[in-house]
Amino acid sequence: MMTPLTPLTDDEFHELDKFLLYEIDTEEVIMIDMMDGFLHAISIGPTTMHPGQWLPKIWGSENIMPPMESLDQLNHV
Repeated sequence: MMTPLTPLTDDEFHELDKFLLYEIDTEEVIMIDMMDGFLHAISIGPTTMHPGQWLPKIWGSENIMPPMESLDQLNHV
């Protein structure tokens, strides 16, 4: 059973990397290695940040949600 604390499998990790590299049409998107450090910094920081503050930085846009073709794709990512 998957939980939010279940680590990504190698296949899931590569799928997320591919999504960030090829599915988001901007030069501002954070790559997987940068995202790892970014999320660690957010998690150990002295204050709690709302996802609306940090998610747009990952997608390289003003939007909290990444560009998706369907709700199923969004839920999968």
